[in-house]
Amino acid sequence: MNPESERPSAPLEIHRVRASEVRAWAEMRVALLSEVGFEAPGGNSPDLQASIESWLRWRLLSPGFAAFVAGVGGELVGSGGVSIYDVPPGTTAGAREGYVMSMYTIPAYRGRGVARAILAGLIDFARSCEVGRVWLRASAMGRPGYEKAGFQDYDRYMHLDLRGK
Repeated sequence: MNPESERPSAPLEIHRVRASEVRAWAEMRVALLSEVGFEAPGGNSPDLQASIESWLRWRLLSPGFAAFVAGVGGELVGSGGVSIYDVPPGTTAGAREGYVMSMYTIPAYRGRGVARAILAGLIDFARSCEVGRVWLRASAMGRPGYEKAGFQDYDRYMHLDLRGK
């Protein structure tokens, strides 16, 4: 990667992940997990990278999933994804929701609109799927950007781990 002072001035290009970019998207997800202090069961090993690649190849076949990358001068510098799913009407804005995931920008390109552009692509995809609401879990670093994009705090998120139980 180029040092910041030598960064190319090429325009930012956002597009859906191509088969040839699966590995790079997975690498960015592993970097994200490492930065936020998450350790996968069994550790963040090469097996995790392979599992993410396999998962992404499978998910790319689904009409209810989109993964995007951002590139500058042929170098991939950011990633993100959104899963669309159905929920019963009543307590949500609509009968479909989207979960935004794996938002990551490599450090040398942060603060340059990469995440904002990827998020816009993900939201456009969600709108095309007639989603009533998108949601995410934000890191402390990402929170201000999501707030600028109109996301609001909703801290009632809970989970139950069913593995090995």
